[in-house]
Amino acid sequence: MADKEKWDQVQDPSTEGYAIYQGMMAGLACFAESIRGFRQQVTEMTRTYFEPLKRRTSGAYAQAYSRFYSDMLSIGAHIFKKMIPTRTMSFERTDRTAIGHRFVATYQAGLYV
Repeated sequence: MADKEKWDQVQDPSTEGYAIYQGMMAGLACFAESIRGFRQQVTEMTRTYFEPLKRRTSGAYAQAYSRFYSDMLSIGAHIFKKMIPTRTMSFERTDRTAIGHRFVATYQAGLYV
């Protein structure tokens, strides 16, 4: 290590550096599972909500995305209500990962859909 003092902190359980390092390692351990879950959500959203669309307009995609999100909240509430009936669950995202998406019309048979 280039900075021996920092490396010593990382190895000492009583330091803030150790806590930060452990948190970073725990986050990395969960990263692959988070990506796998995200890919499954995108696959399901595409298959169930986007592919059946008759029109490929930004409004149609936005409505399909809204249905997907609403359905996932409803399913999550139902599952967690059975598992933990005495607690109120929050379904807000906690990771705050920035994910951008844009709905783009496509050109088919002389029409933008």
